[in-house]
Amino acid sequence: IVSKNSSQPAGTVISQSPEAGRQVRAGAGVSIVVSNGVEAGEEFVAPTIVPAKTPIPDEGEDPNEVDPVKTKEFTFQIPEDRESVDVKITVDGKTQYEKKNKGGDIVSIDITGMGDLKVVVFFDGKSVKEETVNMD
Repeated sequence: IVSKNSSQPAGTVISQSPEAGRQVRAGAGVSIVVSNGVEAGEEFVAPTIVPAKTPIPDEGEDPNEVDPVKTKEFTFQIPEDRESVDVKITVDGKTQYEKKNKGGDIVSIDITGMGDLKVVVFFDGKSVKEETVNMD
């Protein structure tokens, strides 16, 4: 479960994966984004990110076939000397994480995809780390 600044009341589910109505295997993880109702600029605790699980195959798919989509964990620590920092992580240009963190916090996200993915970490809007993650 991830919390995100939103105009929605605190506790409101604002997105989820897999999509509503999609079946998954028993025990599989579901990623949920919940509004924390926090106004922009207020401080809050970084979320715990639940690892993605593989959904059951669509009709006609071979359940024994190897899925080329992989999930890897991307982790880094906010420098201790930073009091607070707005952290944004993009994967191939799409925002995957955007939260305010404190110095010393460890940020960890699951990256899902195929081939080489470009991961960029921003602190207060400035790129501080760029890495290509090979998903093979």
